[in-house]
Amino acid sequence: MILSAGEKAVKDNPQHVQMIVDMHRKAVDYAMAHPEQIVEVAMQKLGQQKKSIELAVPNVELAWKIDDVFMQRANAYTQLMFENKQIRQMPDLGRYITKQFM
Repeated sequence: MILSAGEKAVKDNPQHVQMIVDMHRKAVDYAMAHPEQIVEVAMQKLGQQKKSIELAVPNVELAWKIDDVFMQRANAYTQLMFENKQIRQMPDLGRYITKQFM
């Protein structure tokens, strides 16, 4: 899952974007503290089997924080996508990812 906003929304209504980011942060923190609810919701929404979700949940990290580690990983992943010809050119991640709301 990716949380995104257009440049216009970031420029014209940063308070609204901040409110959404804050809600997302709270939801992620809550979900990570309650893995049993991740299992229940995945079963309800995705129709997956309980046992398979229980096995998968410890390998899932829900995250909201954009920090230096996140940016290093994003750059590495983007580089791999470019090298494997999954994307035609390297995007300017500094333009498309903002730490403004962290």
